[in-house]
Amino acid sequence: MDHVTIISSLTSAIFGGALWGYLGKRLKSEEKIKKLDYQTEAILRDNLIERVGKLESLLTESSEEKNAMRIQISELTIQVAELKVEIKFLREENQKLRECKD
Repeated sequence: MDHVTIISSLTSAIFGGALWGYLGKRLKSEEKIKKLDYQTEAILRDNLIERVGKLESLLTESSEEKNAMRIQISELTIQVAELKVEIKFLREENQKLRECKD
């Protein structure tokens, strides 16, 4: 064999092995990145599911509090109306008593 053939064979073997090693490392690093992406997505998905659950429970609580306040407001409105009527009659009675006293 001549020197050119030997040198080209050695160069091909050295660079071919290096290229094969590079491609192998690159493939492994891409797999690690994909694995990390899947793990990150799973963490984010679980986090979102948890947050949505919390928001739903807060919304339910808020709705129940709102309904309770509506009932309380209507009861207070009735009491205010009753007190207005009572005050009206007390004022009329007071006026009658003042007129009788004079």
